[in-house]
Amino acid sequence: MALAGEIADPGQYATDVRKLIRRARRVTNKTSITAEVEVLRLDGVPVKAEHLIMIEVSHYRLTAVAAEVTGRLKISTAGTATTASTGLRASLYASTAAAAACFPAWYAPYTPSADETLSILLTLASSSSISMTGADADLPLDILVWDMGLDTGDVGTTL
Repeated sequence: MALAGEIADPGQYATDVRKLIRRARRVTNKTSITAEVEVLRLDGVPVKAEHLIMIEVSHYRLTAVAAEVTGRLKISTAGTATTASTGLRASLYASTAAAAACFPAWYAPYTPSADETLSILLTLASSSSISMTGADADLPLDILVWDMGLDTGDVGTTL
């Protein structure tokens, strides 16, 4: 007999179906970022129709961050992604400190209606000049693309 809060039969629940599809990893430096610039691209990513695809961007180091910095993920299903490609999600990091800081890791969901091959691009833009440093192997920039299984659609309770 299961106690309160225990799962009576763990086998009755779906197992973890996450699968890493592709990964990009580079030690990347960019200087004097103001307008949107291309940072890291991952091409040839196969995704399945109706699957929830989660694109994860690792944390990265920024210098002289007395600014608002926007990271954006852009995708293309018809060739190489560019700054003009469709935007999935943006992540905003605002700092009033002029010292180096780490932009936190973030995610963007995507559910294609048909099987596709994606080109994924990470871009950065800033309200004032910043630099991105990853000059040592201890802090590479990663883009991870996960297949989370079939998308369940809207679930949960809005409060």
